[in-house]
Amino acid sequence: MAQSKSAARDAEISAQELSDQIATLRADLSELTNIIGNLGKAKGAEMSNKAKDQLEALREEADARAKAMKDQALNVQAQAQDMIQNQPGAAIGIAAGLGFLVGFLSARK
Repeated sequence: MAQSKSAARDAEISAQELSDQIATLRADLSELTNIIGNLGKAKGAEMSNKAKDQLEALREEADARAKAMKDQALNVQAQAQDMIQNQPGAAIGIAAGLGFLVGFLSARK
């Protein structure tokens, strides 16, 4: 009978150890879940910030290109005005020629 009491006590200890190990595993799994969730949030925030930075860079580049195009258009306009003031006869001839060409092309349709 001494053996049966000892075996029962060993089984009870083993069951208690097993229960403790399961509780430890549950706590570890819960902690791992939290860590993975926080990592996902951090990566999401990192990607969001990277996308915002790229968008801002593209916006700045587009603004710079728009300014350059505006400056070029103003330069062409200034050159046209200078030509009209310095050579009015040539400007009228060019305008008449362009008008004739547009009229000719539109009449063919």
